[in-house]
Amino acid sequence: MKFAYFYASSPEIEFPEMLGVAPMHAILSVQTEQFPSYVDLALNVAIIEIISGEPFWLDVKIYHDGKEVKSTKDEYQPFRRASYTSSNNDFVARYSFLDNFLAEMPGTYTFIAKIYEGATPKGDDEADNYVHQAECSIVIAKEWR
Repeated sequence: MKFAYFYASSPEIEFPEMLGVAPMHAILSVQTEQFPSYVDLALNVAIIEIISGEPFWLDVKIYHDGKEVKSTKDEYQPFRRASYTSSNNDFVARYSFLDNFLAEMPGTYTFIAKIYEGATPKGDDEADNYVHQAECSIVIAKEWR
């Protein structure tokens, strides 16, 4: 299993009634009027080389200036998803998740997504089935011109 892509997009979703449609545009920047400020995003991933029926789970961590920023989400549940199977039984899937976090100050925020094989672990000692990772970044500022 591995990521085909991973990107952040606006939480303003086009065609909300069509759950299979991924958000249309990746974003580079977010504007907020003050700091600290809570920021809403949609995180979008596509995973390829999935073995149909085998469990896997995703984890996303957020970093700013090398320090972890806590998401307000305890776990990521997709609000949009689509999956496809080829005539050769290749299985691929696309997921979109909403995220929210406190941006303490302006700057670059990096999201690191990891795929793990197996069931969701109950603790860090069970999170040893790491398979692949991807990252994306955005810049948050008070004003963009």
